[in-house]
Amino acid sequence: MVKRKITISVILLIGLVFIVSYSIIINNLIVDEEPTQSDVIIVAEGQDYVRAYRAAELLQEGLSESGKMIVSPVTESNVQGYQRFGIREEQVIPETKATSTYENAVNTLGVMEEFGFDSAIIVSEYCI
Repeated sequence: MVKRKITISVILLIGLVFIVSYSIIINNLIVDEEPTQSDVIIVAEGQDYVRAYRAAELLQEGLSESGKMIVSPVTESNVQGYQRFGIREEQVIPETKATSTYENAVNTLGVMEEFGFDSAIIVSEYCI
Protein backbone atom coordinates (compact mmCIF):
# COMPACT_ATOMS: atom_id res chain seq x y z
CA MET A 1 0.00 0.00 0.00
CA VAL A 2 2.83 2.42 0.90
CA LYS A 3 4.65 1.53 -2.34
CA ARG A 4 1.52 2.32 -4.36
CA LYS A 5 1.12 5.73 -2.66
CA ILE A 6 4.75 6.57 -3.41
CA THR A 7 4.33 5.52 -7.05
CA ILE A 8 1.19 7.61 -7.45
CA SER A 9 2.92 10.58 -5.76
CA VAL A 10 5.90 10.32 -8.11
CA ILE A 11 3.64 10.12 -11.16
CA LEU A 12 1.64 13.14 -9.99
CA LEU A 13 4.84 15.08 -9.31
CA ILE A 14 6.22 14.29 -12.77
CA GLY A 15 2.90 15.28 -14.34
CA LEU A 16 2.85 18.55 -12.42
CA VAL A 17 6.43 19.39 -13.46
CA PHE A 18 5.55 18.63 -17.09
CA ILE A 19 2.41 20.80 -17.05
CA VAL A 20 4.16 23.73 -15.40
CA SER A 21 7.18 23.48 -17.73
CA TYR A 22 4.97 23.16 -20.80
CA SER A 23 2.88 26.20 -19.89
CA ILE A 24 5.97 28.32 -19.19
CA ILE A 25 7.52 27.35 -22.53
CA ILE A 26 4.33 27.94 -24.51
CA ASN A 27 3.66 31.30 -22.85
CA ASN A 28 7.19 32.51 -23.65
CA LEU A 29 7.40 31.18 -27.19
CA ILE A 30 6.22 33.97 -29.43
CA VAL A 31 5.43 32.94 -32.97
CA ASP A 32 4.27 35.29 -35.74
CA GLU A 33 5.00 38.39 -33.70
CA GLU A 34 5.37 41.52 -35.81
CA PRO A 35 9.01 42.59 -35.92
CA THR A 36 9.90 45.86 -34.23
CA GLN A 37 12.93 48.12 -34.41
CA SER A 38 15.94 46.31 -32.88
CA ASP A 39 19.69 46.73 -32.70
CA VAL A 40 20.45 43.90 -35.12
CA ILE A 41 18.88 41.08 -37.13
CA ILE A 42 20.00 37.53 -36.34
CA VAL A 43 19.82 34.79 -38.92
CA ALA A 44 20.57 31.26 -37.71
CA GLU A 45 21.36 29.47 -40.94
CA GLY A 46 21.96 25.89 -41.79
CA GLN A 47 23.79 24.75 -44.87
CA ASP A 48 22.02 27.10 -47.26
CA TYR A 49 20.91 30.70 -47.04
CA VAL A 50 17.20 29.91 -46.89
CA ARG A 51 16.33 32.83 -44.59
CA ALA A 52 18.23 35.46 -46.58
CA TYR A 53 15.19 36.82 -48.40
CA ARG A 54 13.24 37.54 -45.20
CA ALA A 55 16.33 38.97 -43.49
CA ALA A 56 16.91 41.27 -46.49
CA GLU A 57 13.29 42.47 -46.30
CA LEU A 58 13.64 43.32 -42.61
CA LEU A 59 16.95 45.08 -43.18
CA GLN A 60 15.52 47.10 -46.08
CA GLU A 61 12.51 48.05 -43.95
CA GLY A 62 14.98 49.67 -41.54
CA LEU A 63 14.25 47.36 -38.63
CA SER A 64 17.95 46.99 -37.76
CA GLU A 65 19.13 50.17 -36.07
CA SER A 66 22.73 49.19 -36.82
CA GLY A 67 21.94 48.36 -40.43
CA LYS A 68 23.55 45.00 -39.84
CA MET A 69 22.69 41.36 -39.35
CA ILE A 70 24.49 38.51 -37.66
CA VAL A 71 24.54 35.35 -39.78
CA SER A 72 25.43 32.17 -37.93
CA PRO A 73 27.18 30.28 -39.34
CA VAL A 74 28.33 32.31 -42.30
CA THR A 75 30.14 30.81 -45.26
CA GLU A 76 31.33 32.25 -48.54
CA SER A 77 28.26 30.83 -50.29
CA ASN A 78 25.99 32.40 -47.62
CA VAL A 79 27.47 35.83 -48.25
CA GLN A 80 27.00 35.45 -52.00
CA GLY A 81 23.40 34.34 -51.42
CA TYR A 82 22.70 37.34 -49.20
CA GLN A 83 24.25 39.66 -51.79
CA ARG A 84 21.77 38.25 -54.30
CA PHE A 85 19.01 39.80 -52.16
CA GLY A 86 20.72 43.20 -51.94
CA ILE A 87 22.62 42.78 -48.69
CA ARG A 88 26.12 44.21 -48.83
CA GLU A 89 28.99 42.20 -47.39
CA GLU A 90 29.72 44.91 -44.78
CA GLN A 91 26.15 44.56 -43.46
CA VAL A 92 26.81 40.94 -42.46
CA ILE A 93 28.48 40.32 -39.11
CA PRO A 94 29.88 36.83 -39.54
CA GLU A 95 29.74 34.08 -36.96
CA THR A 96 31.74 31.20 -38.38
CA LYS A 97 32.03 28.56 -35.65
CA ALA A 98 28.48 27.31 -35.02
CA THR A 99 27.73 23.73 -36.00
CA SER A 100 24.36 23.39 -34.24
CA THR A 101 21.35 25.46 -33.23
CA TYR A 102 22.65 25.59 -29.67
CA GLU A 103 26.01 26.94 -30.87
CA ASN A 104 24.15 29.46 -33.10
CA ALA A 105 22.48 30.83 -29.98
CA VAL A 106 25.52 30.85 -27.71
CA ASN A 107 27.92 32.27 -30.30
CA THR A 108 25.43 34.89 -31.47
CA LEU A 109 24.93 36.11 -27.90
CA GLY A 110 28.71 36.55 -27.69
CA VAL A 111 28.74 38.57 -30.92
CA MET A 112 25.86 40.73 -29.66
CA GLU A 113 27.76 41.42 -26.45
CA GLU A 114 30.94 42.23 -28.39
CA PHE A 115 29.09 44.81 -30.51
CA GLY A 116 27.02 46.17 -27.61
CA PHE A 117 23.67 45.05 -29.02
CA ASP A 118 20.80 44.63 -26.55
CA SER A 119 17.91 43.68 -28.85
CA ALA A 120 17.47 41.57 -31.94
CA ILE A 121 15.01 40.24 -34.45
CA ILE A 122 15.55 36.54 -35.01
CA VAL A 123 14.65 35.38 -38.50
CA SER A 124 13.27 31.89 -38.20
CA GLU A 125 11.01 31.57 -41.19
CA TYR A 126 11.65 30.63 -44.77
CA CYS A 127 10.04 33.03 -47.21
CA ILE A 128 10.51 33.33 -50.96
